[in-house]
Amino acid sequence: MKRTKALLMLFVVFGCGRSPYNTSTSDALKYGSTVSGSADFLAARTVMLSSCFACHGSWSAWTAAEFVSNGRVVGGSLTDSILFTRIRGNSTGVSGDMPQNGSLSSEDIVAIKTWILGM
Repeated sequence: MKRTKALLMLFVVFGCGRSPYNTSTSDALKYGSTVSGSADFLAARTVMLSSCFACHGSWSAWTAAEFVSNGRVVGGSLTDSILFTRIRGNSTGVSGDMPQNGSLSSEDIVAIKTWILGM
């Protein structure tokens, strides 16, 4: 019983006041993510982290395959990739409206374009 109390006390002393890390969307945004992938995907993901995930947080832990399986990206096709056609200033001829508060730099658009075309 004494040992249990001692362990509980250690847990309270060393565990309190810290935010636990898990795999929820808000934690992925706050602490980063362990998502891995190709260099092109990680470059595109960096753009999305700074410009998309604040509103589309559920995407923050997605892999490249999950962007495909969830219908946001069609590998090799910019015009069939909703993620790309929604970007303001995209090269598909579709009038994009994202991000809502501004636009991506041409370098950011190229990063996403390169990832999709390289899939």
